[in-house]
Amino acid sequence: MKGPFPGQVLTAVGLDSNNGIYPLAYAIVESENTASWKWFLENLRDVFELGSNSNYSFISDKQKQPPFLSLSILKEFSEYYKEGCQWLKQISPVHWARSHFLGRVVSDVLISNMCEVFNGKIEKGRDKPIISCLEFIMEYIMKRICNVMKAMKKAKGQLTPTATDILDARK
Repeated sequence: MKGPFPGQVLTAVGLDSNNGIYPLAYAIVESENTASWKWFLENLRDVFELGSNSNYSFISDKQKQPPFLSLSILKEFSEYYKEGCQWLKQISPVHWARSHFLGRVVSDVLISNMCEVFNGKIEKGRDKPIISCLEFIMEYIMKRICNVMKAMKKAKGQLTPTATDILDARK
């Protein structure tokens, strides 16, 4: 939030069928901390009925933690940034090393800027009082859904325009 109104906007976004950002959920919380994220993610799990066997990937925009650093270059990384290497050694490699990822869910989205794009779209609403901010976000999402529907109407066939382009390129 910006201006005189304290708080943080937590968001969950995904990709729609045309490879555009698609806001899934948002909430305004007092601060970005473990308790707030736990509450947000538990509600997200409940709303989308995500069980322990669900095939979903969560990508954080936490740039300080390199998500795809492999163990084979950890020594080189240590020579460049010793404190960062020590920090990584305290965290299980399943959270940051591709070699330890389960491989159950695969995504070709390697960047985590989807939330940043969403944040940029709602920036003008973040200096408003909480209810007005929530209404601003809701209005943006409704416009976004209408734009996605317009794109779907342009589809020639059962796939979206982007999916058709990707399929044609891979033929």
